[in-house]
Amino acid sequence: MAWLSGWDHRMKWTADSSDTAKVTATITKPSIPVFFGSSVGKDSDDNTAIFDEIGSNWDEMAITYGDTEELYVEVEDWDSVNSGGVVWIGDNTDSSWTVVSGTDRTGWIYYKDGNTNAGRVGAIGSTDVGERVWDSSHEMVQHMVDENATGDTVLDSTSNDIDGAKTSADNPEKAAGLIGGLPADTAQDFNGSDGIGLGDDIWTDSVGTIEAWIEMDAVGVINPIFSAADDVVVDDMLRFTVYYDGTVNNRLAMQLYRGPGSNFFTYINDVTVDTGRHHVCVSSNGSKWKLYYDGVPGNLTDDYIDVDAGEWFDDLSGSNVTFRIGHQKTSAAEVYADGVIDEMRVSSSQRTDAWIKANYYFQTDDLLYFGSEERLFHPYIIFFS
Repeated sequence: MAWLSGWDHRMKWTADSSDTAKVTATITKPSIPVFFGSSVGKDSDDNTAIFDEIGSNWDEMAITYGDTEELYVEVEDWDSVNSGGVVWIGDNTDSSWTVVSGTDRTGWIYYKDGNTNAGRVGAIGSTDVGERVWDSSHEMVQHMVDENATGDTVLDSTSNDIDGAKTSADNPEKAAGLIGGLPADTAQDFNGSDGIGLGDDIWTDSVGTIEAWIEMDAVGVINPIFSAADDVVVDDMLRFTVYYDGTVNNRLAMQLYRGPGSNFFTYINDVTVDTGRHHVCVSSNGSKWKLYYDGVPGNLTDDYIDVDAGEWFDDLSGSNVTFRIGHQKTSAAEVYADGVIDEMRVSSSQRTDAWIKANYYFQTDDLLYFGSEERLFHPYIIFFS
């Protein structure tokens, strides 16, 4: 069995893609989270041996698929004191990097004290390293982690550098993440009066996908997840939201509003969003919206009139349009989310049902499992005189 040169410790990882109920088709160039801790993965494995070897030096590792095909690694969280963390693996240049339904994908986590691997392991948004974890359809990936101690910016992982500006320092405030084992300080807690701005005229594509993890503190109110709105034209906006109006109550919804007589609204009519943590998603193929809740497409109901339901954020893009997370603002009104939002991302392609379902299970940490630590034997020659 081959061993990646330069490393003397390793642990095997396996993606249980033979579980065809969770991985229903081949996923090409996936971005997969790998969680570290004393009870991680689908079998509650302990992979903390890596901390005994490299401690806080998270760039002293390499992660492969197969024995030696090295992937890029983006480090979202690394807590050597409590022996926990989450990294993302992928390679947007390698078409052989796939997860195939019906066949387990295996690889190795290599590590060695003092063996820095800066060309393959990097921080969030690191040029030519962390950025390469995400395929070319990812327009923005927000892990919702504060950029620094100031606490006023969240970083985009992609080369588009669509960083988010918080309302003010610690508003929203950092919170435990909503994926895997809930890593500390890797999400944002919106308090009903703050948000994150992303700038204007960001996306020009007429198709796409938006996904996030949410955990709402309040129901019975409108909780915007992602929005774009014209700050000048009255009520010209598009939003992905948990919706409430006394009739349509706490439904995951997509809404386009362009003044009286020019509205369109579609929502999942068979799922009520509660205060638990959930993966939510909306996509458009240019003529139809599709909504997902915890990896499953919803049964949709359309209301209102006069607008093609497939209209997308490019239809609003312009110098007066601002994109926001957890906040929707027009010249006439503002609405804020009340709860935690994590792993917000936007793609310029309509992701397939299989892609969305597999990502849901990877992010709930219900597909990977780990082997025990292995060490490379170094023979020594001892001379006696």
